[in-house]
Amino acid sequence: FNAHHGAATQTADPMLRASIGSQWTTAHKLNGVAYIAASFIYDSKGQFSGVPQITVQVKGKKVYDQRKDSTNGGTGTQRLATPSTYGWSDNPAICFQDFILNNEYGKGLPSSQVNFPTFTTAANKADTLVDQPYFDGSAKSLTWSGTAGDDYITILGSEESWWQNKVGELISLFDANGNGVLDAIEITEARRDGFFNESSVDYKIFIGATLSQTYSSQSGTSLVQVKRFHCNGYLDGNKTVMDNAKELLANMRGIFLYVDGKYELQIEDTGSSTFSITDNHIISDSGISVDYGNKDKKANKVIVEFFNANKKYELDTATVLHTATTDANDFTSDDSGEVLEVKAEFPYVSDPYIAYNMGKAILTRSRNQTSMQFVGTPEMYKLNVGDIVTLTYAGLGFNGKVCRVEALELHSDGLVGVSLIEYFDVYTWEVPPQEPLEELANIPSAYAVLPPTGLAFTDTDASATGRPFISWTL
Repeated sequence: FNAHHGAATQTADPMLRASIGSQWTTAHKLNGVAYIAASFIYDSKGQFSGVPQITVQVKGKKVYDQRKDSTNGGTGTQRLATPSTYGWSDNPAICFQDFILNNEYGKGLPSSQVNFPTFTTAANKADTLVDQPYFDGSAKSLTWSGTAGDDYITILGSEESWWQNKVGELISLFDANGNGVLDAIEITEARRDGFFNESSVDYKIFIGATLSQTYSSQSGTSLVQVKRFHCNGYLDGNKTVMDNAKELLANMRGIFLYVDGKYELQIEDTGSSTFSITDNHIISDSGISVDYGNKDKKANKVIVEFFNANKKYELDTATVLHTATTDANDFTSDDSGEVLEVKAEFPYVSDPYIAYNMGKAILTRSRNQTSMQFVGTPEMYKLNVGDIVTLTYAGLGFNGKVCRVEALELHSDGLVGVSLIEYFDVYTWEVPPQEPLEELANIPSAYAVLPPTGLAFTDTDASATGRPFISWTL
């Protein structure tokens, strides 16, 4: 296997040059393309046929993160010229920033048109550590071992203790004396190996660091937390820039704005009113229209599809059910017993708890759909999409109703068309139900290799047929 990391300038693969030089010349550099050149030797007497499938787990390209930049006070161009601030990141705001700046597969915006501080704020919100259900903010007992220089620890406790460590989450680990060993280090893999005819199972947690010393059978503690949003997936270059942007924004509930000649990023979050709209701001001739929602958009069951990192990034689902007011045991009782199901895809989510909270936000919003539209005075120019405001309108009995600005439309006569949606807290992180333990598949025994018993060699002189042979108990 020869790995090529997609450098802007790279040489043609030497193995392919040597084997198929007439088809693979020195011009076949594949600049900018990450690929693996692989060679297999086929044994006609072997048990396998065909070319093996290769599965690769990749950390994507290095992206610019201004939060690491000491020249953060300079211009965007100066900041982007600092090589030390480039690195791998699964922060969705930083990944989206790279997408809109890149002119190969993204939008190619000049850095002078990007309001970097808003992306920094969004990135920090995405990196906020929140609780997952097993720990719920408190360290739990954990028996573990580790060797200096290794990038993993071995869990000596129960299978349940191992399963609570999700790929991409951050672990803090303590030894038997309460001394800190790891401080919020990312979990890169959770591996469980069970072998045929052996009762013990090997549980390992791989981390994005190495142990500084050796630990043996530590009866310590650990605490694992999850980032509020992350971004793990691949961007399909066959899709339009707009479609990719929508998926990247949805992954963090992002709002992409153009304000005062610069592009800004906001993450839809909790907040308080910044402006009060009254009858004086609403053009009476046009009036105000209110939409209280409809059944077609309401849900009592949301299924979120995502790629579960702890199950080797296989497609998985997280299901969120409505808690009914009339019968808490039946999620459909508020809707006359009808199942109102919504499916959502989040291809950049790889943690079941993040997926659950995405589904919870969709469910809560679907049941609070009240929206209002009106034409407002030029004072509405003070608003931006995403702002939280209060609405007081005597004609409809609205008195300080809290709303979020959903859309703004500038009219040719200087007036502003305003769309509001009822503000409801769909943003606060909710500690989700614990993901059920995935059973370890029992490896089939048909082709298992066991050590033979009763092994004996019979030499030529002792054999009735004059031929040596080996015998053993099955």
